[in-house]
Amino acid sequence: MTIDFSQFQASQHLNVTHPRELFSALGSRAPGFGYLRDVQGQVLDKWFNRRSDRDISIKMNTGTGKTLVGLLALQSSINELEQPALYVAPDNFLVSQVIEQAESLGLETTDDPDTAAYRSGRAIGVVNIHKLVNGRSVFGAPGSQRAQPLPIGTVAIDDAHACLSTISAQTTLQIVREHDAFRFLLELFSESLKNQALGTLSDIENGVAGDLLRVPIVEWNRQIDAVLEHLQSMSEDPSIGFVLPFLRDILPICQAISSGQRFELHPLCPPTNSILSLEGCTRRIYLTATLADDSVLVTHFGASRRAAETPITPLTAADIGDRLILSPREIDPKLTDHGIRLMVSELAESYNVVVVVPSYRAAKPWEDFTNHIIGADQLTQITARLKSETVGLVVLVNKYDGIDLPDDACRVLVLDGMPEPANLMERREAHILGGSPLLNQRRLQKIEQGMGRGVRSAEDYCVVVLMGSDLSATLSMPAMRQRLSPATRAQLELSAQISQRLTGVDLVALMKQCLGRDQKWIDLSRGRLAGVAYDPGYVSDFAEAYRAAFVAAGSGQYAEAKSLLQDISNRTEDNALRGWLMEQLATYVEPLDPAESQQILAAAVRRNRRVLRPLSGVTYKRASATIDQARSARNAVVQKYSNGTELRLGLDALASRLVFDTERSLDFEDAIEELGEILGFISQRPERDTGRGPDALWGMGELSFLVIECKSASIGDVWKKDTGQLATSINWFQDEYDSTCSATPIMFHHSGKHAEDAVTDSKTRIVDESCLAKLREDLRALGVALTHESTFSSDSLVAEQLNQFGFNRSAFIERFTTRPPRR
Repeated sequence: MTIDFSQFQASQHLNVTHPRELFSALGSRAPGFGYLRDVQGQVLDKWFNRRSDRDISIKMNTGTGKTLVGLLALQSSINELEQPALYVAPDNFLVSQVIEQAESLGLETTDDPDTAAYRSGRAIGVVNIHKLVNGRSVFGAPGSQRAQPLPIGTVAIDDAHACLSTISAQTTLQIVREHDAFRFLLELFSESLKNQALGTLSDIENGVAGDLLRVPIVEWNRQIDAVLEHLQSMSEDPSIGFVLPFLRDILPICQAISSGQRFELHPLCPPTNSILSLEGCTRRIYLTATLADDSVLVTHFGASRRAAETPITPLTAADIGDRLILSPREIDPKLTDHGIRLMVSELAESYNVVVVVPSYRAAKPWEDFTNHIIGADQLTQITARLKSETVGLVVLVNKYDGIDLPDDACRVLVLDGMPEPANLMERREAHILGGSPLLNQRRLQKIEQGMGRGVRSAEDYCVVVLMGSDLSATLSMPAMRQRLSPATRAQLELSAQISQRLTGVDLVALMKQCLGRDQKWIDLSRGRLAGVAYDPGYVSDFAEAYRAAFVAAGSGQYAEAKSLLQDISNRTEDNALRGWLMEQLATYVEPLDPAESQQILAAAVRRNRRVLRPLSGVTYKRASATIDQARSARNAVVQKYSNGTELRLGLDALASRLVFDTERSLDFEDAIEELGEILGFISQRPERDTGRGPDALWGMGELSFLVIECKSASIGDVWKKDTGQLATSINWFQDEYDSTCSATPIMFHHSGKHAEDAVTDSKTRIVDESCLAKLREDLRALGVALTHESTFSSDSLVAEQLNQFGFNRSAFIERFTTRPPRR
């Protein structure tokens, strides 16, 4: 008689706690799992020594075995603590990969944590982040119907940075325009929104997508009971019922934001602390790639600052695949985006080329080069094809993270444009923090995540092509490059050195040389990475206090929240960031002292004109009627750009923002303001700053002004309401300025065609699509010319170039505007 030894295998590793010994005890490991990699052993040893820390961050390069490390740490914790362990992945695709790897190790898993196998610790639970973070989560969310939440002893959150967008979406109430609740909320707050910006409210009421406004704090608090009663009556609607439980008890520390297409309610931080089992678990492990900003572990998950700043890492960061990172427009300013698309389409004849774009709008120029424009619902199928065959050129929409494209699945990776905000709060914060290092760091994180899609192991390799002047401009700044992870920074610096010697070089041939595994390139690439070590974790100065203030206010301790946030805002030197922090401070102070909250907002506006205004409003300050344009332009350039390359890329990026787009009207108005400053005019935003007046006002010198209305999001004709806004703005100008000053009404509109009842002043000028294209072209040419002429040291040379391209007071209107056409 033979004995079935498999009946004893289930318990053979249950008493082993050290991960190395645990790995050895797993007798049913599949081929290929015969031993731990050195980097895995290093990390597991460090984790075991620090395992009593509640929060631990583990950083490892992609492809070095984070999943195996996470699984072994969880099983070790089960064996030691005799508590359930949960592995959390960003999506279902990665859940299946985790389960597959666990099977290869011989570890039992379950994707259903509501089973005895999970609760008893016999199997590691494996779920996606949606399962953990939702208002009715079985792990103890506020809206859960369970008498007892499912327990978590140890949790490992894989690709923690990739989970952020889901966490934000799961804790944000988004109400689309077609929903009854949208009409209720807009009517409830219309009067207070009118006082913030009358013209913007008109656009919101008419369904313009790009404009947005935050409901004033005092009015939001006054109407909270009415809001809650209305929303609770709709709690059976899944779009409301799975989010509202997070918000119903913390509505005073939420911000309500409306656009023409939706109304959103956002907590100031994701309330992940209200998921009882997540907040109460013994150990929390955050598995991340080598990304530079770890503040989100503190602000989004409530991790300790110490955990984020002292991650566990391998001894070396050199175990990353080879990447040549090229910015073609930086190498050759005359190269067009179309020319770059032609280049990469040629490479797609031999290799899989994956293009990542921020939106379907950004994908349209690629339609002539591929039939594969892929959204989230098709990712699984296209990924499988890329891994098994040469598909050619594939465009992925807004997928900068959470997707693996190893080896031949992606040999050329193109990042075409900066990631765009995912919701109204992100759009508003991007507007408020414009020019702030914090905003650039947030964007940088997404860029680095995107660049990591094409190399998924140390043996992997690819070419990364950076498109979009805003992306190139961001990476050209030394301060931003220093925030990249060490390995990416080393690769980018090497690529920059190569790029400086590429005059006249065929870029396609260069890319093929690297992809063909030229041995000298391999030696150079690997040599540059030798000795590269991981940086300590980076946490912004305000992150810990920002999260602590939110948690305190969520439990009604507004005085403590005030103290925490006031201290950190007082120590913040960046005015854009300080104004934003003070707006949040006013939110926490409102339940304590409404009058003081308004005083804080008044002080915040003095530091950042883009934040919420106090009820008393802001006094308009007249622009100077006389200027020295060339000197003002040179001063603006010198303050903003440190060298000629930054200037050229910066003006290229500014030009790329001057486009008619239904989703980006705020950014368009910001770009108009910045353009005026760069050209040396006095540039103001009266409606934004005071609630009255035009979208923009340019003082051009010699008592001459442009009164500007931006209809960048309009898709039809110029309607009566549009010309009415422009007429109201001219009346505002006449009230604010005396008769010695003259104003020309300007409207930015894609066609400029007026409806029959749309009447304008005879002096009105239009910047239509054709005029705007000419303005972009000449702005880019100005950037090249200023760089070529080395004009940083000469007002006269700046004046010559401004005159050359029609960017002076006398020529601007004639060159870049036209008379309103009629239908």
